[in-house]
Amino acid sequence: MEGICWGLKSIMIALEEVVQPVERIVASGGFVHSDPWVQLLSDILGKPITVDSQLDASALGAALVGFQALGVTADFQRTGGKLFEPDQKKVQRYQKLFEIVESLCDKLKGDFAKLNNLNYFGS
Repeated sequence: MEGICWGLKSIMIALEEVVQPVERIVASGGFVHSDPWVQLLSDILGKPITVDSQLDASALGAALVGFQALGVTADFQRTGGKLFEPDQKKVQRYQKLFEIVESLCDKLKGDFAKLNNLNYFGS
């Protein structure tokens, strides 16, 4: 689960570099039924996460991106849902671990490419 959350952190960092800092995260989908997993994601991202099991966050995100592209101001502030706040002690610990994981991934990129090029099942 940590690996998946670190992957999402990498994506968030890339988005923040190109667009703007992420201030709030609205999550939906199957994983939101696991409070420990959502809390882990909040701790790794260092961001609060709101969960609303009735909300389709992907559709809302697509709508917001579309409105932004059109220059339309849209504010879909929702009330309700469950809020997961990051635990700052864990945020600091996960940040240190993330830096090591990122360094390892950079060092192993060539090996990952070699693994990708292997044909396990023949052609």
